[in-house]
Amino acid sequence: MLNCLHDTLEVFNSCPEFEQYMINYPFTNDNISISIFIQPPKIAEIYYPDIAAFSFICDTLRYNSNTIEVPYLYAHEEVESYEEALKIVETQNEDSH
Repeated sequence: MLNCLHDTLEVFNSCPEFEQYMINYPFTNDNISISIFIQPPKIAEIYYPDIAAFSFICDTLRYNSNTIEVPYLYAHEEVESYEEALKIVETQNEDSH
């Protein structure tokens, strides 16, 4: 999700012809919302602990899961600030080297 965010910001901010349509320039983490919904073939719902949706909204990452007890709603949500998520990724990258 962080890579998606960085790539999107880089594309928007490096495209001069797009700048005329931007209220804020350059775009930052606060100016963008990205959501990814997981829907595997032939599976109606994804239940906790598996993640059904990843979102980056207002400089915050959210991970949502469905639960059997609460149908049609995300009943489990974990939230991390951008800084917290970046530290986790950096730590994981250090550990893998």
